[in-house]
Order: sequence, then C-alpha cells, then structure tokens
Amino acid sequence: MSCLKGSSLVKKKEAQFVCEKCGSQVKKKSQVCKPVKVKDKEKKNSKEK
Repeated sequence: MSCLKGSSLVKKKEAQFVCEKCGSQVKKKSQVCKPVKVKDKEKKNSKEK
C-alpha cells in the first residue's frame, strides 16, 4: 500500500502497527509501507497525555 502521509486509520489505543516513515497508525501490517509493531506501553502512555 502507498504511504498514508501521517493520516491514521484507527485510534491510538486500537493501533497494532505504526509506519516507521510517516507515523500512521493502523490495525493490519499490510496497510502501511514500513510497519513497526506497537508495544502496549506506548499505547498506555499516549492515552495518559
């Protein structure tokens, strides 16, 4: 899939993967160009802010 240019497809706490290039957050690995798995700690920290 092409780059989403920073526009996420899901909310932060539902995200499973983040694009390394642009930071887009998605549920499926195939939806971003360079997927990186989101850790549970990162989800909790983003919720507190």
